[in-house]
Amino acid sequence: MLIFLSQQLENELKTEYRKSEQTAQAIQNIAQARAQGDHIISGDATCLEYIISLKELNQSTKNIFQIISNEQSQIGSLHKNLEFYVEINSLNNTISKNKNSNQTIIEIPLHRFSKNDLVQPTFLIGENLLDCHLYLTYSRWLSRSHWNQRLPSKLNAILIPGGGDTTEKLLNHLSQDGRYFSLCLTDSDIKYPGGNIGETTKKCQKLTLKEISHHLTIPVRASENLLSPEQIHQVLNIDHTRNILLNNLKKITRFRNTDAWLYFPLKEGIRPIIGPHQKNSRDEYWQITAYANDSLENEFLYPGISTDLLKWTVDYLKNYDPEKIKDSNLISAWTKISTTVIAWTCASEPIRA
Repeated sequence: MLIFLSQQLENELKTEYRKSEQTAQAIQNIAQARAQGDHIISGDATCLEYIISLKELNQSTKNIFQIISNEQSQIGSLHKNLEFYVEINSLNNTISKNKNSNQTIIEIPLHRFSKNDLVQPTFLIGENLLDCHLYLTYSRWLSRSHWNQRLPSKLNAILIPGGGDTTEKLLNHLSQDGRYFSLCLTDSDIKYPGGNIGETTKKCQKLTLKEISHHLTIPVRASENLLSPEQIHQVLNIDHTRNILLNNLKKITRFRNTDAWLYFPLKEGIRPIIGPHQKNSRDEYWQITAYANDSLENEFLYPGISTDLLKWTVDYLKNYDPEKIKDSNLISAWTKISTTVIAWTCASEPIRA
C-alpha cells in the first residue's frame, strides 16, 4: 500500500502535542514499514523535512525518513496514479474513505500507526494460494511490461487461502478486526454471459467492510479463464506428457476474444446437452455458442484442459514471464484486477543495512 504523509499532517504536528510517545511510536513504525519493504512511504516534501527535524525521534528513524525524502524525486507523484492509497493528514481523526474520479483515498490518523499491526503487509485473500500467486505474478508483470513503469512492480502481501464459505468468513473477520489491510478476490462463478454470480462472491459482496478492507469479484468465471490461449499452450508444451491436451486447446481456441472464453469451463469442458432447455439458461447459451455443427455423439463437445491447469501455470511462471496478452477481453479483465492488486500490495525494496 502507498502511505502518503500530507502537508496537513505537518501543520497538526506543529500545533498539537507532538512530544507524545504515541506520535513518536507511530512515526517509528511507519519508518520500519519502509525499511522492511512492507509498503511504499511517500509524502509532501516539507512534511518529510519537518519529521526529520523532530528531536523526539531516534537517529535510525530520521535516517530512514531521509531515504524516503530522497526517493520523492522518483515516487513523489506516484499516489496520483494508484486506484487506492492511504493518506495521513491528522493525528486523531477517525478512519474514513473518500472517492474522487477514479481514485479512493483512505484517510487514517497518524496515531492509528502507534501499534505496528497496520504497517504489516496487506493480507491477500484468494479462493486458494494458486489464485493469489497468479494475481501477484501477472500484476507485477503487467506493471513492468504494459504501463511503462507508471505503477510499481514490487508487490508484497501475506497470502491467505480461502475457499467456499471460508473466504467470506476470513474477509469478514479481518475487516471487523480492523487491524490489517486486507484485499479479497473471488471468482465470479458466472457460467455464461448474463448469468448469476456464485454463492461465495454473493456472500462477500453482502458484507459491510471497514475502510481498510476491500473485495473484488474477478470479471471471469474462474482464475483459469484469465489465461490466454498462448499462455496455456506454453504451459502444456513444456511437458511432453501434456501434449495430448494441445488438441483440446486447439478446439476451444475458437472462443478467444469473445465472451465465451471468459466463462468457458476450462477445467471440465462441455458435454453434449440432452433434453429440453429453459429459455436463457446456461445450457441454452452453450447449446447455441458451442454446438455449431458438432456432433452429439462425442463424450465432449469441447473437452476441458485439466483440473491441474492453474497449478501448472503457477509453476511455469516461477521460471518464465507470462506470455503477451493479445485479446482485448483478457487485457480488460487483467487491467481491472491488476490495478486493484497493485494499489493494495505495492511496496518498496527493503533498505539494506
